[in-house]
Amino acid sequence: MNLVEIGWVAGIIEGEGSMGFARKQPNIVVSMCDFDTIERLQTITGIGKIYDFTPSETQLGDKPMKRWHVGAANDIAHLLCSIVPLLSERRRLAAAEVIERILEMQKEHREYIANQTELMSKFSSNRNYGPLKKKTCFKGHDQTSLEHAYFTPSGERHCRTCKLERQKERNG
Repeated sequence: MNLVEIGWVAGIIEGEGSMGFARKQPNIVVSMCDFDTIERLQTITGIGKIYDFTPSETQLGDKPMKRWHVGAANDIAHLLCSIVPLLSERRRLAAAEVIERILEMQKEHREYIANQTELMSKFSSNRNYGPLKKKTCFKGHDQTSLEHAYFTPSGERHCRTCKLERQKERNG
């Protein structure tokens, strides 16, 4: 983004957007009736998704709207760092809080991966350890790496692929 585009994006987010957390996940949202503005926002930033949005009757009536939503933590952090100098004090504080929480989440994730790696090497080095005798889950997914498997603190191995499939089924 060039400086003019950064200023334009900051103005749209300042005036029409919100930033924060939904279900403990960071997000930036802009909702409006001007579809071309929403599409330009996504084109300029190169991030986020656009959804059709119908506000409830208590909000703006039944006028069709579009919603630009950014939910990827890295994208949010990079965007906020680009526009934070141009935001009002209240929005700067909100942006700083979101960035700080994203950094905390990333630190926790790195610690989790380190712990999983340690468990994987600990249990895989013991050839007699029951859960690792099988190389696949009951659906046939590979279970020999952290990309496909994870361990609970008690040492139980679970299939990451099956877990993601169950989450997709639940969320529709």
